[in-house]
Amino acid sequence: DRMARGEALLRDEFVFDTAVFIQLKKEEIIKNWRGNPDQMRMIQQKANDRGLSLEVMLEKDAQWVINQKIEQGTLF
Repeated sequence: DRMARGEALLRDEFVFDTAVFIQLKKEEIIKNWRGNPDQMRMIQQKANDRGLSLEVMLEKDAQWVINQKIEQGTLF
């Protein structure tokens, strides 16, 4: 009935909130890396080695960190 009225279900709200939380965590990780010149040099080298832009490599590495934290049960 709530769906028929266009209202979000609790489950849908949780999924959206989780996605937002994960995105914020990724942005936090990238911000921390950007503040660390040594880390940025390493990520730039990895991007060069893989033929990727720095931005794409930052996103991929941040997603990898997030995935590891989820698997280890340390993100939430």
